[in-house]
Amino acid sequence: ILVGLAVMFVAFQYSYKPLRVYLLVEQAQAKINFYSVEFTRDAQQIFPFLDQALDINQPKDLLLKDVAQTYNLIQTRIRVSPQEREHIYNQMEKIYLTLIKNHPNNPYYYYTMASIEKSYRADYTSSERYLKKALALSPHKILFQYELALTYFEAGNYDKAREIINNLAAA
Repeated sequence: ILVGLAVMFVAFQYSYKPLRVYLLVEQAQAKINFYSVEFTRDAQQIFPFLDQALDINQPKDLLLKDVAQTYNLIQTRIRVSPQEREHIYNQMEKIYLTLIKNHPNNPYYYYTMASIEKSYRADYTSSERYLKKALALSPHKILFQYELALTYFEAGNYDKAREIINNLAAA
């Protein structure tokens, strides 16, 4: 009986929960799809689906990136208020900090967190810190180097930006 209960628990954790998150993400995406009959320009009608998806404690954060991408889609497809933009930032930050905690050796999560800091907050110092961590994990990744140069440039640190670009050109 105990083995049967353990199997049911694992099946619940790895099938029902991710399926529920997937369905909530799909419902949110239908609301921001221009061609959907459910399309809305009101972010407040979309947030509950994604917020509820985040509240589901999934094993191994299976669909967190999908939730984050959908939050980002809201911001790109419909006009949002400053408060809604802040909500999107807070949720995306929460997601990517969880992913970084769970997968500290994945440089792409640091890279994405750097992009979030830069695009939502114009926080170039945090963006630089996350990009340097991504580069420490993957030092030859040109995308990360280029993004760091762009961050320096946007922050007004033209000498550091030029140095990175010159190093990339010489390679």
